[in-house]
Amino acid sequence: MQSAIGELKQHAKTDVLRLYNGASETSLCLKTSKCFTVLVMELIGFLHHHYKTDMVNKFISLLILISVICSCKSNKPGFEKIIYYTSPCFGTCPVYHLEVKNNKQVRVFADKVYKHPENMLYQEDFEKEGYFVGKASNAAYKKLDSIVQNIGLDTLKFKDTTCCDGIIYTIIVYYNGERKVFKSMFPPEEASDLIVALNDICRNSAVKRSSKDFVLETMKGR
Repeated sequence: MQSAIGELKQHAKTDVLRLYNGASETSLCLKTSKCFTVLVMELIGFLHHHYKTDMVNKFISLLILISVICSCKSNKPGFEKIIYYTSPCFGTCPVYHLEVKNNKQVRVFADKVYKHPENMLYQEDFEKEGYFVGKASNAAYKKLDSIVQNIGLDTLKFKDTTCCDGIIYTIIVYYNGERKVFKSMFPPEEASDLIVALNDICRNSAVKRSSKDFVLETMKGR
């Protein structure tokens, strides 16, 4: 029996090392659920081999309950709130100020939007400019949440480059009780999907014009 327990411990140690090797803090919660599943399966096999069936079945029921609870906790949103700004550029770049919360509520101040920006005609689209409130679509929100959960916010870094005539991207993320600010004219490649998702929410959310103006949070806070 001691040898069986030792073998189980060795399997557990191997699985933990395999799953956690090179993982960032933000991805550990997802990997933990995988590790938990592996350990449960090994433990069930061990119990079936050494104990009576009725006792094993009761223990399995308890493990299933724990697994369901853990699964519910791991499915919580990857962020509490995101603030997103784009700056003007030497061209027809849209200028957005966005706030999106983990209940899908959005506020958008579209400071500058152009008709047919690819034609460089500098013709403003006044119907799309102004203050708007509403909700992000389920698909857009799920995509954003998935990106945030997997991007590695704890280790993500933007180079502090704000020169030249391109768009300066500012992203403020609230997650796990923390507030982290990213700002650069040249964000890293791993942030590309995040910026695309935020732009999509700016442009395509179900919003209506707000009766009141509002000011969104800045880098220094509210």
